[in-house]
Amino acid sequence: MGTTPAQGATGVSRVAAITATFNAPVAPASASGANIRLASDLGAVDSVATAEAATVSLRPRSGSLVADARYTVDWATGLQDITGRSLSAPVSLQFTTAGMSWSARATALAPLSDMNEVNARVASFDRDGRLVVAWTQATAGGPPVLMAARSDASGGNWSAAARLSDATASAGNPRLKCLDSGACHAIWNRSTTTGTTLQWSQLDARSGTWSAPYTLPVPEGLWDLASTTAATGDDERLMLLGWTRDSVTAVRQDASKTGWEVPITLVVVPSGARTARLVADRAGNLTAVWIEGLISSERLMGSHYDAARGAWTVPAQLDDGVNNISQLDVVTDSAGSVTVAYAQGGFDSRARVVRWEAASGQWGTFRNLDPATTGLDRRAALAVDPAGNVTAVWGSSNGTRWSRYNAETRTWSAPELMGAGTGGGSGLIAADPAGNVTAVSDTGTGIAVLRFLLKDQAWTPVTTISTPPAGATMFTAGPAIAVHRDGSVGVTWTQASDVAGSRSAAQLVNVLR
Repeated sequence: MGTTPAQGATGVSRVAAITATFNAPVAPASASGANIRLASDLGAVDSVATAEAATVSLRPRSGSLVADARYTVDWATGLQDITGRSLSAPVSLQFTTAGMSWSARATALAPLSDMNEVNARVASFDRDGRLVVAWTQATAGGPPVLMAARSDASGGNWSAAARLSDATASAGNPRLKCLDSGACHAIWNRSTTTGTTLQWSQLDARSGTWSAPYTLPVPEGLWDLASTTAATGDDERLMLLGWTRDSVTAVRQDASKTGWEVPITLVVVPSGARTARLVADRAGNLTAVWIEGLISSERLMGSHYDAARGAWTVPAQLDDGVNNISQLDVVTDSAGSVTVAYAQGGFDSRARVVRWEAASGQWGTFRNLDPATTGLDRRAALAVDPAGNVTAVWGSSNGTRWSRYNAETRTWSAPELMGAGTGGGSGLIAADPAGNVTAVSDTGTGIAVLRFLLKDQAWTPVTTISTPPAGATMFTAGPAIAVHRDGSVGVTWTQASDVAGSRSAAQLVNVLR
């Protein structure tokens, strides 16, 4: 029996064919999931096997393997030749896919006259590996508008920046989501002196053009964006969660995907609400988290939507109500469990997490990410892998720290420093389907990245993916990160340089492929 890749092979291409050649023609019916299994370190990978003569081929249903990952292929004795003879003994193959590299230089998506023109940026990969980036940008003598650009599948070429919003109003608080169907959706607030409305535009995957802005029939306020997919995978729709001065509201795209359902008010908040976040699992269940109350008496609240019952739970308080909640992040795993991270407190701020457990249908008790220390914790960012393991990264008074939640043991690891060169801010993190995690940090003098590789159970050394020109000072404004299902990573940020009093700025992007 011969295999491709060979046993123990390293540096295997993500699109390499996985084959096994036997000494007799294989019965096609026996080349099934019951007898052939592809797995990563996180468990089984959805795959398709086919038999042709004496060769059995295997491929992931997603189309490609994930970079920097260890894979195992098992052939069971149920595999038979066309005469009915079975494989004499199980056979197992292990190999490791090749790593990726960042582009040698960051790509400038658009020149800016000043970095203060950009107050938000978002990024998302489409199903084919094209990275879409959107950002707000001031116009000459006018209000900020929403701009967007898309790469080709190789990440080497970018479209010209397109304007999504009109120049008669201010665009802000953009959100971006690319769906499995191929389309990408952007929402943003359109603000004038008379009020704020929510607008929506859709990127056509084939033509690369954005639709004209559509004003959604929702209350004035700020909104978050998620997508819901029924278990059958044929009902993928957008879901919006918004907060206004006195309520928290949800609305979903209708089944035609050209209109929207009637908004649902989750809760009336007489004392005011801010910073709502929304996540959805593959079964269409939703979790909404928001902050309500005044700064001196804020509360972190949460509500869960059960798609099977079509109902939201009564909002529950998730924190101890001390004060000054900030930097909210929320992730959900494939089983529907949710992890929320936030910082709470003023001068003695603590990074905390609290979980919604899908098995029990209950919120747990919050915990400090670092129980042994106090004070000066900053934003805790989260990433979840397909097995439900959650990585948390946060800034502390002595550097950037991290901890990992093990979904099997339901425990958090002891917090550790991530290493020098990451600064004291947590930045952003995201996980790929193989469980690798990429962390991005704005150090003030550059954009630093680290990768946690599951196969090595360790973080790679810090890599700086952009530095200022010689003699210049770099200023950056909050990066955004996106991860594709093949493990590719896209990071975008705004950079300004000042050389001999001459300022310049640009919206930059770099891609790990």
